[in-house]
Amino acid sequence: MKEHLVRVGPVHAGIIGPGVFLFTCNGERVDKLEIELGFQHRGIEALIVEASHNPIKMMCLAEQIAGDTTIAHSMAMAEIIENGECNRIIKAERDVALEMERIAMNIADLGALSGDIAYQIGLVACEALRTMVINTMQRLSGSRFGRTLIRPRGSYYRIDLDRKDDILQTLGEVNSRLATVRSAMLSSPSVLARLDEICVMAQPVGRYSGDLRSRVEMRFDEVAASYKRIEMLCKRLSGWWFEDHCAPDYSLKLAPNTKYRARAAGWRGVVKHTCLTDGEGRIVEYKIEDPSAKLWAALSGSMKGGDISDFPINNKSFNLSYAATDK
Repeated sequence: MKEHLVRVGPVHAGIIGPGVFLFTCNGERVDKLEIELGFQHRGIEALIVEASHNPIKMMCLAEQIAGDTTIAHSMAMAEIIENGECNRIIKAERDVALEMERIAMNIADLGALSGDIAYQIGLVACEALRTMVINTMQRLSGSRFGRTLIRPRGSYYRIDLDRKDDILQTLGEVNSRLATVRSAMLSSPSVLARLDEICVMAQPVGRYSGDLRSRVEMRFDEVAASYKRIEMLCKRLSGWWFEDHCAPDYSLKLAPNTKYRARAAGWRGVVKHTCLTDGEGRIVEYKIEDPSAKLWAALSGSMKGGDISDFPINNKSFNLSYAATDK
């Protein structure tokens, strides 16, 4: 059979980011997938350097690196600005928000994957459950994505006893209902026929491994683990209720001629920020590393030997960020 090329993008239907996917195929089988990005470059690292005299603007920029990873990128930047000066209450509250972000995005992916295989019950159920999670985030911070929640050394929003009860009650219901979705989804022959031994990865990369079913099960597992962690963190916060809650502090200064590094356990993988200051403590270089950047190659490799018609669902099983890659 004659080899042929199929080019998709850079403009896609819906709200997917811009990128070119060039498939080399024999019939339906994909022999190679080449991915070209860089169409959405915003120069956000340079904008952060320009805003180095304005920590509020820096935090606002961090929230826009990748909208679906607002909490993780904001945490990494806040840690750089703080240089380790942050109390345990603020750190615990950030961790609660980080796990809420992980839950919301994993459920969103499960819904998108369900939609791609025409499993409408799963799609509708996951859309409703994700909405419950992000609405809880909105009640906490005023933003469904947690914007303005993470600030240096403090926060404008406290997880007090009432908010703690709201979080645990809502996410407990989400966790329980998602377990029912999991049982129904992974016992459906029509679902499993579209997941088992499809787009198998040659070796694990970060949190991603195996076939489509493995990547679906990973998301269910992560939601359950995140809920347990939130329970533990809220129990700690209840015990610290009588301790002072810090307001944000934007007066902190970075040391001169210093290299700062910060990490946050984002839902796709570890988010890394690196900052370099000059002799007067001003930022002269700022670098952002989102796990998406290294995972595009894993997506490409998982298509080798698969059918081109499986690409949409395989792409969603990774759900990588165009914006955070191009920055």
